[in-house]
Amino acid sequence: RIEADAKADIYALGVMFYLLLTLRLPFEHHTEAGDILNAHLGELPRRPSRLRSELAGTLEELLAGMLLKEEDLRWDARRCSHALRPPVAASEPEQMVTGARVLCVDDDVDLCCWIKELLEAVLPEAEVRLAHDGRDALEAIDSFEPDLVVTDLAMPRLDGIELTAVLRERNGARDLPILAMSAHGGPEQWAELRAMGATRLMLKPLDADVFVDDVVRALNLRLPPSPFAATGAPLSPRT
Repeated sequence: RIEADAKADIYALGVMFYLLLTLRLPFEHHTEAGDILNAHLGELPRRPSRLRSELAGTLEELLAGMLLKEEDLRWDARRCSHALRPPVAASEPEQMVTGARVLCVDDDVDLCCWIKELLEAVLPEAEVRLAHDGRDALEAIDSFEPDLVVTDLAMPRLDGIELTAVLRERNGARDLPILAMSAHGGPEQWAELRAMGATRLMLKPLDADVFVDDVVRALNLRLPPSPFAATGAPLSPRT
């Protein structure tokens, strides 16, 4: 039921998005919003590029996915979000590190998969492992020996603050860069994390370009950078 409601919401948002971009409703012969559902049963939405040529491409594909008649084929929120993300520009070559091992810890499986795909696409020879709570992360660290940990704060069993505290007590992880993520983080959380030695607190939803930049800078503090790399300033929470 929840999934069906979500797909209905996606369709409604598609209609609104179409209207905002074109100043027209998606169906050729209907001008009243109340007629949209009836039109949806028997008509295909007109291509928005017919009304505005600059909408051809990604936006037109997105609208088509949001307005699909078949509910099970209609795009979900995650796919819509990915379609709207700008392409991530790779950092300058001298800023890149090679063969980095990153451990991503979050109980949001979709976000973990997105981070893995993103980092392995933009970091040369990177390997990203996933864990879904702090206890799983501690088990993975022993065998994986990551160069960087990216962790959510709110997780079951062992949360991100507790994980950071445990890692800082371990001899082999006291200087391990830790990027913490939170949807509701603030100055108090950052003060606590900073006292433990965390590298940065990042607020969700993550911006792909900013996130990659933070990861590269944190890895350059851990791994030997190119001899041409500039020394970065100490990391702190972004505002």
